[in-house]
Amino acid sequence: DIDTRAGDLGDVSVEGYEAGEVDSNGDLVPYEFASTGSAEGTWTQSAGTSSTRIDVHYDKRDEHARFYVRYRLSGVVARWQDTGELYWKFVGDRWEKTSSDVSCYVAFAGAGEGEQVKPGDNLRGWMHNASMVGTIEVPSGRVPAWDQLEAGGPGTLVMKLPRVLSGEFAEVRATFPTEWVEGLTERPGERLSQVLGQEQDWADSANLRFESAQRAARVKGWAYAGLSVINLLMMGLAFIRYRRDHKAQFSDKYFRDVPTDDHPAVLHYVYA
Repeated sequence: DIDTRAGDLGDVSVEGYEAGEVDSNGDLVPYEFASTGSAEGTWTQSAGTSSTRIDVHYDKRDEHARFYVRYRLSGVVARWQDTGELYWKFVGDRWEKTSSDVSCYVAFAGAGEGEQVKPGDNLRGWMHNASMVGTIEVPSGRVPAWDQLEAGGPGTLVMKLPRVLSGEFAEVRATFPTEWVEGLTERPGERLSQVLGQEQDWADSANLRFESAQRAARVKGWAYAGLSVINLLMMGLAFIRYRRDHKAQFSDKYFRDVPTDDHPAVLHYVYA
């Protein structure tokens, strides 16, 4: 399910154009597109009011399988007078299962070969997600040729999250030179200061929530520690009270047999 609800940049549309299986060699094996049905080896696409659903149909038993989906999005990139902007929800909140070990990278095809990328200057990136975990990298350096561009190299953004729970989402936002999207129609007005202000406000709010969660965790830890101490004290008092209220009925001296070092044969002879 690919979210198509309108965001800050407007409406989003999806064009699915390939889906299939990844074979044991890592090669992509496309399935056939079908407008309806669920025949094995086909994929279908259906558009809803707030998302587009792509289904891959297969029949597998007792084996490990991997599948892929390729699609095009419109409405997640804009060109303003002072900056280009990307706003993309790469994990939607309509996914039915929790996603683990999520990795995502963005490559800018418009970045010119040899152009110097300066994080925080001509390329900025932010990642938003509900759990406030994960990392985003904005590598610096000179952009290589397009066929040599790699995830984690200059001209890319890299996002990593340990998990995205079902019902939550993960999205990336970036600003970059307008020359990287010369093919887009320029929108009126300047955008960069608004983006920076929004991201700072959201960062401050996230930091407050994170600090509140940390304080709550500390208070909870102290409460558990306090309860443990109280339990130990109660156990000690109960033991003292038990010892006081339950005295032994026999308090005189008594005798008991003490083992000797004699050989068992000697003891048997004495006993006999």
